[in-house]
Amino acid sequence: MSYRASAGGHGCDETLVVLDPSLDALGRARELDELRAANDNARVVALATDICPAVARAVVQYRLDGLILRSRPLAEAVGTLRSVSAGASVFPPGLTTILRDLNGRAETLTARQRQVLDLLSAGHSNVEIARRLHISVNTVKFHVRIVYKLLGVHCRVAAAAQRNDDHVALNAHPPTAGTRAIPGVRERMADARADGRNGRSGD
Repeated sequence: MSYRASAGGHGCDETLVVLDPSLDALGRARELDELRAANDNARVVALATDICPAVARAVVQYRLDGLILRSRPLAEAVGTLRSVSAGASVFPPGLTTILRDLNGRAETLTARQRQVLDLLSAGHSNVEIARRLHISVNTVKFHVRIVYKLLGVHCRVAAAAQRNDDHVALNAHPPTAGTRAIPGVRERMADARADGRNGRSGD
């Protein structure tokens, strides 16, 4: 399900989109990929059954402006849409806890394990990682198993996705009407979009 509403004012045209995306385990969704490709400036609110790691990753990956839980009252959903339309970023309580937990797992990695994870995320095989780090293939396999365990994943794709989320840390304000507004998200989105228009890419 999706709903779009455009609001023009002072020479600008901004679109609010409400989506019920089909997220995979890594927080990816074809609908959100297509939306961001078609309109990177749209303000996006997603529907979700609950707050889970996949939803948290989608918030970061697609720069969502808000989440509406299906279990919450209609009045709260309307309030979220109004706040997002006014420029706020509004999320249910619990989102920042999951993001911090995901980040905390990555922070427990040793320097060597981070090197292995970086090379693994870049697509290198165990043999290539061993050659680059001057260690044995068996040692690489040992580190990979530990990395999987610490990150709570079971494959290289999931480990790479979590590694890319590692730098994310969102700080929350006290809840308002059952939701949390996360400051600074909108500003970081604007900076990222400006970088894209200027042909710059982040680290």
